[in-house]
Amino acid sequence: MIASVFVPLSAALAGFAALVVIVLAIAWYTWSVTQRARLFRAVAEGSSDGLVLMHRDSKIIWNNRAYSRIMGYAHGELVGRYPLEFALPPRLAMSAEDVRAFRFDENDARFGTLTQMENMRKDRSEFIHEFSHAAIHVGGKRLFLLAGRDITERVAREKALVAAQERLKRQSMTDGLTGLSNRAHMQARLVELTGKRVPFTVLQIDVNRMKQVNDTFGHLAGDELLLQVARALRTEAGPTWLAARTGGDEFVVILPDVTSRAEAERIGHRLVEAASTPFKWKSARLTAEISVGVAMRDASVGSPDDLLNRSDVALYEAKKSPETPVVVYDDALDSKHTEKQAFERDVVEAVRAQGLTFHFQPIINIDSRTVEKFEMLVRWRHERRGWVAPGRFLPVISRLGLTQELDKFVIACAEKAIDRLNAAGLTDVGLAVNLSASALSSDRITELLTWLAECGRLDPARVSLEILESTALTLSGDDLPIRLLSRLREAGFTVFLDDFGMGYAGLAHLAALPSNGLKIDRGLTSMVDTDATSRSIVVAMVRLARELGLEIVAEGVENMAQMELVHRAGCSVFQGHAVARPMTLNRAITWARNDRSRATGTDG
Repeated sequence: MIASVFVPLSAALAGFAALVVIVLAIAWYTWSVTQRARLFRAVAEGSSDGLVLMHRDSKIIWNNRAYSRIMGYAHGELVGRYPLEFALPPRLAMSAEDVRAFRFDENDARFGTLTQMENMRKDRSEFIHEFSHAAIHVGGKRLFLLAGRDITERVAREKALVAAQERLKRQSMTDGLTGLSNRAHMQARLVELTGKRVPFTVLQIDVNRMKQVNDTFGHLAGDELLLQVARALRTEAGPTWLAARTGGDEFVVILPDVTSRAEAERIGHRLVEAASTPFKWKSARLTAEISVGVAMRDASVGSPDDLLNRSDVALYEAKKSPETPVVVYDDALDSKHTEKQAFERDVVEAVRAQGLTFHFQPIINIDSRTVEKFEMLVRWRHERRGWVAPGRFLPVISRLGLTQELDKFVIACAEKAIDRLNAAGLTDVGLAVNLSASALSSDRITELLTWLAECGRLDPARVSLEILESTALTLSGDDLPIRLLSRLREAGFTVFLDDFGMGYAGLAHLAALPSNGLKIDRGLTSMVDTDATSRSIVVAMVRLARELGLEIVAEGVENMAQMELVHRAGCSVFQGHAVARPMTLNRAITWARNDRSRATGTDG
């Protein structure tokens, strides 16, 4: 009996427990969904981004407060409306039919991506709206969620940043004075065009007499001269041209569409004429005179530098003759340039390999009938070119920046030459050594000479250092060279101004320079027997040198009549063909040892 009652009761209790569990589960699920819904609403309403829930036709079901604020509407005012009918500015507005016909398309490539569009607020002010769409399922329905924000300020900042970057880029490619492109921009354009392997033309332009204008009228006038050239380039420029100022008074024009030599020459002459238009500078009228070198890019041009080198060579030719202000690089000029490059390579090799030699020309005192010293004269004999005149290779050495190397070589050879003179018993015969301007632009050569003197390897009392008068002009206003010359004098070396009287320094610089003496230029001494003015100048120079306590040497004396006239003026030390021609060291030693009493009429 009890068992029959207990079994149904147990089953009932089990069913009740299951029902309780089900009810609790439903309650928990309902509470959880409610909590998630509340959480979603809290997040959605608290979001700074605008959120909009829409049907497929874009009709708004719900939007958060951020979206209402972005659009300038009261919250709840947009529910039931279509964004396409109120969010677009008038110029982008759609017709009512198009708005009603709109449907979201998940296959559209823009769907799900960020889109930027100009939108309009309720007060009709415009802003840039960045938004994206997503399709979601809610309650078995396919709805569409829009998330967006106002990025107007961000876009404005980005535009300002881009504008600033563009401005900086333009500045980095622009010459500050003329507003033309600068060297960097020109080089980039040149590389670009060369890489395309198409023909084009380059003009290299140089303003003539720029230093003269700066020295006479001031640097502001020089700047105005450059601006005049820049104006000419702008006036004549074609739409594809690139005109650049690449240096102080240097310009380059790139002509991408010009492939004809005749057209290139015509443009060059047109620029010369345009630049030469006179302009007023204060009370003066100035004119910009330019020279133009033209180079045309063809298959033989390997790099932008090759093309610029060719235009530079043509420009150099143009500057040599005012009658031909425009020169085109061609085969003839190419041959000339190739030979020039070969010559320069030979010069460099001769200097670096110490392939230069020296001849020695006696300097005698006819009163004491003694050889005072020999001047060391650099010479070069090339295996193919033969003897090359110093006037050809010395300027190249200077232009290539090899003068200090040459100076060191001269000093080393002077040291050996004095040892040879000593070994030959000519212990009272000195050497005259020519120093370049660069030798006094730093203390390297001075240090070398003073060190050789201090360690006894070179007797400074037997070495005269000769500096050209034209070099002395550049030194007289510079403290460093003056200090270096003073140090050399203090070390016991004598300093002479060479080629004095025909250059620029003049007598006024004698007091400023720490010199021991001067050498009268051959241009004066060679005319004392034929030109009264030259004779008077030599007489005055000798008299003044004696009054200043300076030694004086007359160089370039060609005959006995000249020697006699200069000797009467008071000069006793001579150098020139009337004494002896330059000779090898062996012959010089023989010449001095055989007949040291002969002071005149010997040719070695």
